[in-house]
Amino acid sequence: MIITDRAVARLAHGPTRTVRDDKLKGFVIRVGKNRKTFRVELERRANGKRTFVSKKLGEHPYVGADDARRAAIGIIGKHSSGIVAPRVTLRQAFDEWRTSGKAAPAWVKDCEVRFARCLAHWANEDLTSLSDRPDQVRDLHRDLTERRGPSEGNHTMRLLKAIYNHARESHRGLPADLPTSGVSWNKERRADKAIPFEQFPVWAAQVAAISNPIRRAFHRLCVFTGCRPGELARARWDDVDCKKRTLTIPKSKMGKNIVIPMSSAIAQELKRARDAHKIFDGRSPWLFPSTSATGHLEHWYDPGLQWSGNAGRHSHRTISADLGIDPLSSRLLLGHSTRDVSEGYVTTALLTGSSLRGAQRRISRRIVELMAVR
Repeated sequence: MIITDRAVARLAHGPTRTVRDDKLKGFVIRVGKNRKTFRVELERRANGKRTFVSKKLGEHPYVGADDARRAAIGIIGKHSSGIVAPRVTLRQAFDEWRTSGKAAPAWVKDCEVRFARCLAHWANEDLTSLSDRPDQVRDLHRDLTERRGPSEGNHTMRLLKAIYNHARESHRGLPADLPTSGVSWNKERRADKAIPFEQFPVWAAQVAAISNPIRRAFHRLCVFTGCRPGELARARWDDVDCKKRTLTIPKSKMGKNIVIPMSSAIAQELKRARDAHKIFDGRSPWLFPSTSATGHLEHWYDPGLQWSGNAGRHSHRTISADLGIDPLSSRLLLGHSTRDVSEGYVTTALLTGSSLRGAQRRISRRIVELMAVR
C-alpha cells in the first residue's frame, strides 16, 4: 500500500508483519502486537554478495508517515556510503560466539544444548529483525519461564544477549537496540543445597557405602575443595602439583584456571583416588576415570546418596562463612571473580602465601569434625 498516516491507522495489531510502500522501495511499516514502526529495509546484491540496509525511523503515531518517508529517502540516498551491513543470522552469530574463546568450553557446551532446545526455531532469523521484535523475544522469555522455570528463561535470554553483543563487535551495522530490551527478568532464588551440619555423619556413612572407591573420593573432594562437580570430574593428574601442594582446575566456568591449595584431607582423598587407579591399570590421565565415552566421570548421582554434586560447593561456602573466613578468601577458594580492582591486586599474594592455605585447612578440619560427630 501507499504508507500514509490514515492507512497506517487502519492497520490492525497482531502477529508481526511487514507492509511495504508502493512508491518508495525500502520504506516499510512493521506492525506487531503493540506497536507500528516505520523502517528502511532494503536488500541488494553486489559482486555476488547480498547486503542488507536496516534502520528504524520511529514509531507511529509519535512519528508521522510524511516525516518517516523523508527520513527514508535520505537514508536510501546514502545507500552506497557505508550504511549497508551484512545480513547476519542467529545461527551464524551463535557459531561466531561459541568459537570466539570468550567462554569456558564447559559453559559453551551447556549453551549449545540450550540453543538447540530454546532458540533453534530462530536460527535462520536475521539479527536485525530480532532487534526490532522485542515483543516476541519477551513472549519467548515468558513461555520458557512457564514451561521450564525462571532460571531457564533468564539463562536463554542471557545467551541471546551475549550472542548479539558479540555479533555487534564485528558487524557494526547491527542496531544498538538489544533483542532482549523488552524482557522483564525473573527473580531467581539460589537453591539451598548445603548439607545440614547435623546431617554430615549421615552423608559420610552414605558415601562410605558406595562400592566404587573412585566415586567415594570424588564425593568427598567435592565438599573438601568446593569445586563445581563437572570441573572436578575433568581434572587430570597433570593438574596436581605435589611439591607446591596445589590442585589446578583448568579453564573453569569463569574462563580462568583455579588454583586450589591442598589441605591434608584433600591430599588424603587424592591418594585414595590414586590407589583406586589399579581398577584402570593406572593408565588413565583423569583423576576420576570412568568407562564413559570421555574416559572420566560424567554423572555424580549415586543411589542412596542424599547430597551430591553442587551440594559440596554449597557446603564448603557455608562452612567458610560459619568459620568467619573473609569473603575474598572464600571467593578465591571457589574460583569466583574478584569484585573490584583493589581486590585483584591482592589475589596473587593470597594464592602464593599462607593466608589462603590456612583458610583451606580450617575448612577441611571443620568438615572432618562434622563427619565424625555422632
